[in-house]
Amino acid sequence: MSSHGPTMEERERALTALIPSLARRPAPDDGQRGAGDGSQRLAARLAKMRIEDRRRLRNLEGRASSSSSLLQQQPGSSSVVGGAFPGSETLALMGDEERATRRQREQEALARRRNVLRSRFAGPLPPGSWLDEEPPRPGTPERKEQNQGWDQRRKRALSRSVRHMLGDGDGRLPSLVDAALLAIVDDASSGAEADLEWIPPHLQPRLMALSGRLAQGRPLTDAVLRRLLPPSLHSLEEQVEHERGSSSRADSWEDDEAPLSRSTTRATGSRLLDLSFSSASHATLSRLLGVHLRILSLAGSELIKGDGPASRTVALVAGACPQLEQLSLAGLETSSGLALLRKLCRATPRLASLDLSHCDWVDGTLVACLFSEHSAWPRLQSLYLVGCASFYGHEQLAAHDSTAAELALQPSPLFVGPWHAHHAANSRRRRQAKSRAQAQGTGWEEGPGSSSSSSSSSRSPASSSYPTRCTVTGKRVEAHQWERARALDAVSCSAPRDRAMFCQVYF
Repeated sequence: MSSHGPTMEERERALTALIPSLARRPAPDDGQRGAGDGSQRLAARLAKMRIEDRRRLRNLEGRASSSSSLLQQQPGSSSVVGGAFPGSETLALMGDEERATRRQREQEALARRRNVLRSRFAGPLPPGSWLDEEPPRPGTPERKEQNQGWDQRRKRALSRSVRHMLGDGDGRLPSLVDAALLAIVDDASSGAEADLEWIPPHLQPRLMALSGRLAQGRPLTDAVLRRLLPPSLHSLEEQVEHERGSSSRADSWEDDEAPLSRSTTRATGSRLLDLSFSSASHATLSRLLGVHLRILSLAGSELIKGDGPASRTVALVAGACPQLEQLSLAGLETSSGLALLRKLCRATPRLASLDLSHCDWVDGTLVACLFSEHSAWPRLQSLYLVGCASFYGHEQLAAHDSTAAELALQPSPLFVGPWHAHHAANSRRRRQAKSRAQAQGTGWEEGPGSSSSSSSSSRSPASSSYPTRCTVTGKRVEAHQWERARALDAVSCSAPRDRAMFCQVYF
């Protein structure tokens, strides 16, 4: 073996003797190195978990201190928090308790909602309760939307005669242009900057109709109407100042070359003006009125609510609109209705349609007094008395109020009943005398529980359903039927002889 050289063990022994450090420090293998790195990673993870546990504990301590109910349910939580640092088991336990408390609160709230629903509905809960939907309370957006819907239905019922008079009763759906106009009006009414000045003139009547008689948007305010006015429409005061300034100016050679026909009057505007349900002022109304107007609607407007505003509005209309052909005063509230109508009668001889719907002061006596003269609107063809309480019984008035917006208007027949036809069989001269006698209150007797009142006084009866007795035939008829008969007789007797078509009355 000595001839072949030293072996491997002999070489290692020789190296160990030469290098003593190798003998004292054994060389580490790969497994020991991996174990050291793993212990360092585990220590880092434990440190991070301790930091996260401290953060969670701090959050739990804040919630426990702010919630009094949690402190009552867990009296030992302060001691646990103030003691030594808890481990992950304690934190997990506190998290479960918090989740249990939250779940208990949700169950109590659900039980409260179900109790409210059970107290309002009989029998099983409605399907809406499956989604935990509570009925809207006053002041909430849902209740406001319901109130707006109710106001819209009332407006449509009030303006039903106006839509029939103007041919808008087809009930067509709004177009994209209508939706854009309604959005512009909503923005302008809410105070936002809307481009009202850029609306074309041919779309302004449609905009007024959507906010007015169609009752599909917000009513027009005075500020919106002023922004809709074209610059060519000047007020009467501005015209007077312009004329005074031009007359006081000295003559010059330039005035000789000026045209002789200087136009200082108002520019011709639209033939239709719809201010239904608007809150326009009398100054704005005076700027909108003119001799060019043929159709005017003031149904439900603030201009005809009250004695003062109504009288001033009628004076403006009578003085500025002599060519008026269709007029709506639905919802007029005044105590001097007969005087206002007589003023309009003298100022608007070309009137063909008059709307006095939903005016509680209108009755058969007022119509008889108004049409007792032959000069009362000789061209009148349509008279709307829809919703006037004097021409309806209790049941009819209730049914009319509930389904007024959906019913189609039909002209009233010539006779209310057989007894009315018997009266109409007399001669024209005798019927005229009888109508005048009825206008004075001598043609009928009131039943018990009723009281006679002048037609120009302000009264708001619920309905006219008490029985009356005819002085000619002796038959007892309902008061609202007698009122309708008096109105029909007064209108038919006042018709001129050369007119082929009589005036149609709508109840």
